[in-house]
Amino acid sequence: LGPLYSKIVDIENVILRVSSTGPVDSRIELYRIYLSMIKEKPIMGLGFANFNNYAAEYSKGKSIVNFITGDVLSIHDTFFGIFVELGGLGLIVFLSMLASIFWKSFILFKHLGEGFLGREIVIAFWGLGIVYFLNAFLIDMKFHQIQNVIFYMMAGIVSGLYQRRIRYEKCVK
Repeated sequence: LGPLYSKIVDIENVILRVSSTGPVDSRIELYRIYLSMIKEKPIMGLGFANFNNYAAEYSKGKSIVNFITGDVLSIHDTFFGIFVELGGLGLIVFLSMLASIFWKSFILFKHLGEGFLGREIVIAFWGLGIVYFLNAFLIDMKFHQIQNVIFYMMAGIVSGLYQRRIRYEKCVK
């Protein structure tokens, strides 16, 4: 098992990544850039997918290059990315949408029973929500379509069950 593991994982690369402060320094620089951009255009932002077009101007000579791959760093936090590119208005719309979905899921959880399409589906959605939010704080979710598809598909199922519940309650009354 040991030889197989060493072939799969490049030990030197792992040691380099663990011992370097480069990723932390890059993240700190990215957050400084985010804040500078937000300060300049807080309401409407820079425009969708424009972060990389303006990042060099805001870096003030500091390197925003990944120390391992050599790639220019892009957004590494979905929420700050939305704030930078779409402004406060875009962030409010996005957070309102998420709040609405989760609020409906809490109401639905109280009304559902056990069994097929019962409370378990809401619990699974909440688990996906936790994974989604953890990823959203570490990466820009617009580039990770499968995670978005799974999360928003489940959100659609939960919202559909909520709507069905509302219609059922109106018919019973």
